Amino acid sequence: MMWTAPDVERTPSLLVADERPMLQAWLDRHRQTLLWKCAGLHGEQLRSRPLAPSGLSLLGLIRHMSERSERIMCQRASRMPEPSVSEAQA
Repeated sequence: MMWTAPDVERTPSLLVADERPMLQAWLDRHRQTLLWKCAGLHGEQLRSRPLAPSGLSLLGLIRHMSERSERIMCQRASRMPEPSVSEAQA
């Protein structure tokens, strides 16, 4: 049986809140949007590249987004970010 990305329900963004909850809600909304776009696709489709010349796949975009989100949260928490997956593999 082939793995398929699950359906995701996007939650509305916060319109008024303190800085940290607003940032977290903004990041959550963008994560949910990306996962929503991937819903119903299987692993091979997520790894495939678009027809136009590009090195980016949906899976690559998910990895990039998770690394950037972690760095933003680390910077906001005033601690050094962990090495990204791509940096750790280098």
